[in-house]
Amino acid sequence: MSVFCNAQKLHEPSEIFKLMSDSPVKYGIQNLKRPILSTDYSKNLNQLNCYRVVKDSSIHSVGYNLRDSAQNYFNKAEALFDSNPDSSLYYYTLMRTAQPELYFGLTYSGQLVAILKKAKRKYNDWYFTPQVELKGTLGKEATISTDSKWLGYGLSKALWEFEPGYRQSMGVDSGEISTTEYKECLYVMLVSMENSKTNIKKIPQLRILREAALNKHLNEYIMYEVVLPEHPFVACQLPEESIAEIKDYLLNVRYK
Repeated sequence: MSVFCNAQKLHEPSEIFKLMSDSPVKYGIQNLKRPILSTDYSKNLNQLNCYRVVKDSSIHSVGYNLRDSAQNYFNKAEALFDSNPDSSLYYYTLMRTAQPELYFGLTYSGQLVAILKKAKRKYNDWYFTPQVELKGTLGKEATISTDSKWLGYGLSKALWEFEPGYRQSMGVDSGEISTTEYKECLYVMLVSMENSKTNIKKIPQLRILREAALNKHLNEYIMYEVVLPEHPFVACQLPEESIAEIKDYLLNVRYK
């Protein structure tokens, strides 16, 4: 299933099963008792308090505080967000005029939606929410509670969390934010769903995940849907090429 990912380090589902069966850790699997509700990260995206500065081929994050005038425009823009996207976009623009550095600082999630609505693109709000719960102790035991569609994700995630040395074997240090972990978990799930011909048409986060992978935007899916909502400051560290790829993902996959 190389169509989904060209990273050679990632394990196939069969390899994940073998690693778990050969492990001294006792892994158990059970059905998820109830759906896991989404976490609303919208406040994180709209309140990012830093902007990027590029100097001598390096990228730095610089903090800022909203001035009173900019805060006033921001509040008006948010209040009009759903009812009048055109006016909302207007006040976002005034906010940048009142405080020019915000042009570099905000992730503009509100502006993005306003522009998409104005362009009459499909807008279907959802958050990446794995239907997986993990409990256990590193090196001893782990219980994986999951929806059947998310089984591949849950198995891979359990290895990353409870298998001694596994994270390090994948080149990731403890506590490090790495897309490699998400990429492998999603890759194993994608391959498993493809092999079992799982119907995901009515599940936006899985349907769009598959479309992103098929269109070579798996990295952008991970960055935009998984990493940035929880860690928006990472946006300030992205190179221009990555930002352009995320834009392409949004226009040609997410809101197509």
